[in-house]
Amino acid sequence: MGIRTASVHYYFATKTDLGVAVIRHHMQLFAAVKEKMAAQPPVEKLNWLLGHYCNINAENKVCLVGALATAFNTVEAPIQQELKIFANELLQWVVQFLEDGKQQEQFHFTLPTRTKALMIIGNMLAIVQLARLTDKADVQRVQEAIIHELTKQPI
Repeated sequence: MGIRTASVHYYFATKTDLGVAVIRHHMQLFAAVKEKMAAQPPVEKLNWLLGHYCNINAENKVCLVGALATAFNTVEAPIQQELKIFANELLQWVVQFLEDGKQQEQFHFTLPTRTKALMIIGNMLAIVQLARLTDKADVQRVQEAIIHELTKQPI
């Protein structure tokens, strides 16, 4: 990347400090997305979330939450704490827009809303990883299935 180790250590004394800073940066980006989308209908929030994972897949990137959750037991406590905060913010946002969508009759599901949110997030985290081994188009297929299941729109 062209960055010398000394430059990194100037700003971050430890790898843990760097990890916490990266998570906090992503939380700021996510907060900006939530603010920008606050007035959008629930289906648009869902489309953004699913599209975000499709973009991660298309750009051969990794999901920060998914990657660090996999390594959770091997990272220091400050990273674990920040990751939990970030994951909880994501979960609460999804719960809220699913509940709003259900109340507005845009979404149809019978599971508890938190469970449904966990299933959606879990499916997207997993398929981004799994599609590296199967077919990149599987991410789009899962996205379409989630939308179909929630809205009863044809795939």
